[in-house]
Amino acid sequence: MGFFNTIKNLFSTTTLESKTEKKENNTKPPLKKEKVTTKKSMGKSSAASNPYLKPLFLNNFKREFSLDLKMETQKNWDQFFSSVKKNPKLIGFENRSRRKSNLLFHNDHLMIVQAAGVIEYVEEHEVRQISLKETPFEKMTARAANAKGVVLQMKEKLAFINMQSQQGVMFHFDWQAFTVAMGDDYWLVGTRQTINGPGELYCFDMQGDLKWSTGFKEKFDSVYGEIEFFPYHLQVSTDSTDIFVSSMDRIYRLSVDGTINARVAISELKAAELKQKQKELQRKWSTQPTNEEEARNRLAEHFASQFTISMRMTNMNSPFAGYVHDPETDMLFVLEEDGRVTAWDRHGKLVWLTAFKNNSRFINWVDGLLVVSFEKGETFWINRKGEFVYGVQLPKQAASIAVIPNQEKYLIVCEDNRLYELHKQSGDLIMGSDGHPGMELFQLSGRNIFFDGKNNGQGYFWRAHIDHIWSHFEPTLLTKDGEINTLSEVAPEISETKRFRKKWWLKNNSKNDWFGSRVIDTAENRIYLVEKEKLDVNKWMDLSESERRKEEKKHHLVCYDFEGNEQWRKQILSAMWSLFLSPDGEVIYTSVPDEQEITYMPGHILLISKDGQELAKFKVPAQGFSLDFVSDSIVTVNLAFEQKEDRMKGIISKNNNGVWNLTLKQGGEESGNPTPFGAGIHYEKTPHFEISRLDKKKYVLRSNEDEMEMKVTAAIYEAYESKDNLLLLRFGKRTIQCFNASFEKVIEIKEQADIVETSLGKNTVVVATKSEVKGYSLTGDILWKYSSIPNTYSASVTWIGGKEVYLWVVTNDSESIVSSISEDGKVKNSHKFDKRSYRREFIVSPEREYFVAQTNGSIEIYGITK
Repeated sequence: MGFFNTIKNLFSTTTLESKTEKKENNTKPPLKKEKVTTKKSMGKSSAASNPYLKPLFLNNFKREFSLDLKMETQKNWDQFFSSVKKNPKLIGFENRSRRKSNLLFHNDHLMIVQAAGVIEYVEEHEVRQISLKETPFEKMTARAANAKGVVLQMKEKLAFINMQSQQGVMFHFDWQAFTVAMGDDYWLVGTRQTINGPGELYCFDMQGDLKWSTGFKEKFDSVYGEIEFFPYHLQVSTDSTDIFVSSMDRIYRLSVDGTINARVAISELKAAELKQKQKELQRKWSTQPTNEEEARNRLAEHFASQFTISMRMTNMNSPFAGYVHDPETDMLFVLEEDGRVTAWDRHGKLVWLTAFKNNSRFINWVDGLLVVSFEKGETFWINRKGEFVYGVQLPKQAASIAVIPNQEKYLIVCEDNRLYELHKQSGDLIMGSDGHPGMELFQLSGRNIFFDGKNNGQGYFWRAHIDHIWSHFEPTLLTKDGEINTLSEVAPEISETKRFRKKWWLKNNSKNDWFGSRVIDTAENRIYLVEKEKLDVNKWMDLSESERRKEEKKHHLVCYDFEGNEQWRKQILSAMWSLFLSPDGEVIYTSVPDEQEITYMPGHILLISKDGQELAKFKVPAQGFSLDFVSDSIVTVNLAFEQKEDRMKGIISKNNNGVWNLTLKQGGEESGNPTPFGAGIHYEKTPHFEISRLDKKKYVLRSNEDEMEMKVTAAIYEAYESKDNLLLLRFGKRTIQCFNASFEKVIEIKEQADIVETSLGKNTVVVATKSEVKGYSLTGDILWKYSSIPNTYSASVTWIGGKEVYLWVVTNDSESIVSSISEDGKVKNSHKFDKRSYRREFIVSPEREYFVAQTNGSIEIYGITK
């Protein structure tokens, strides 16, 4: 990998051999690994004499009952993979699971899944199904599993399902179970009493009997206050002979009988380094300065060093980013958030450390090597000695890395929401399609299986044909010339081509570069936003404590036009986290606290006219709120709440005399429900059609020629009228129908994925799902389509009539892409916005022919061209 020929310059490895050789001569020989038993339990005396563990004289759980469960058996896995489906992005996978499930466990011959109240043990020649339906276990979530059983949890209740006996045992913990792990012949539960501890660890056998339990003695200071050790991370080695329990920067290595064999404390390593640093500084400062300038420089250096040391002392016990275990050598590798990696032997002795210069959260043990990936995508493979083997530059940090079966390649899920294939020898990196943490490629009885679900989420299982060799799918990206087949099996993926022109922007030029809440009125070309003026430090120091609290709450609601001219400014003692504008642009709604700036604490709802005049002020039990507008002068209010039972809703309305009123009801009950039939359109009028809702699934449609009562299976969510006087309706999530003036159905479009939004042009209709955008003729024929960016969670499409283009906006966790597409499917402009800066929703104005993009400190207007 040529890019990394000089990579060793980026980090330094310190091997601690000469300093530890003499100490090793005085240590006891390595402990033999013992087999797991179900009889040995931890003695009270051994815990009492240990400086880190303490005996438990009262266990904080109760075994409530056991229950025999029903098991059914199928002769092979064909019924599990009964759906004959093909995914063009998964080449060679011919069968799919009949339903989505959670992946709990897999090895070379067994896969354990859970779905719809059933746990399935899937093997090639047998599938065992244990039903939890109509039992106390039905709504519980699987936390851990192996070939012998499954651990389930729901809040403070925990259950163990033994696959051999088909018996379930229910437990109730006084302290809610926090972490769970399983070994070959035992399972573990870590608890904590509060968020800061203390914690306890319980070990059970496969019959649900307690083998041993222990508490923890160690306490340490942190930025969160004093912390008592609790099992924040709980892990069992692959051979089940070691148990790893960690809290903050500490890791305990326990044997299967609960005795502690080793302890790692990163803070003690940091403290030793700081002590050495202080000694070096003292030696440096012990000599007399030669002149006044040197004395001043030393004094400045002294203060800077003391400040740095003080800051490092404050973060001394900060939690590490992660750790992994090498089962062959029993070494532990710990990754700190600042990128340093330390290696520890099985006795808790430091072997080597490597200091990288980047932040990281990814560490794993893959293919006999340590893999570390950093925020900007630098990813390194390191051997057991701490030596660099090879590396790759990914677009972003890796989320998972695994070996592709029977190939010299890795399959990588990156945090840019894509799958990548990396060749071990050549270093070739091939970009793929959608990828997310939880996706996994593995072999089951020699057959390739691909799981497409997310971490702790459900997904489908895809089975490949016999002798299948993984072939990586490479998406076709849109190019700047736009000459591309838009009707291929997998549509070309949208990407940035020609950017939109920025017409105008409003920027906060203050030091904090910040605007607070804001609403943009595209009809009137106005912006209402919250600004905060920072006091000069000297003036701040002269204020009393009460004056400082008042100053912190002091903000301004400011109105600007689209030329950047300030129209008015109103000082309000509130950060105005809730800020809304009525549909007609006449009334601004905002929040004002009584005392604390907490959403569920008491305050007022303030109504302000578009000219900055106060219209009304209502006292409310919670100053934070959201609004649902029924009309320009009727709005449903949803108040913030701390507890579910404290929920309150209400309605703000204006009477015939122009007086505003607020009606509140406890428990979320609405006063005079303005939407009695649920979601969907209740009334809509176009130039030649009128839609009125009579019931949840009944509408009356009227035109100049006819009237029809329509019973539907799903509500109407969108309605448009074409230039040829056709009425286009979207029913539910997947159906579009078009009617003429006599209400004869002339078009029907059914999508396989949920429709997010539709839009009607002059001669076409466009349908947007999260994964695609499609253009249809008004006869229902598909004309073109484009794939969205990977893992899109938000999509919208709008017809810009004056420019005769559709504006398509898609967003995932990393980026947003705004594109203009003509009716014949040509992409005119395509502009990428980094999600780190542009986190707010894009606002589109079809009438003004522009869209609005926003950062924390700027509001930008981009023109749409033909």
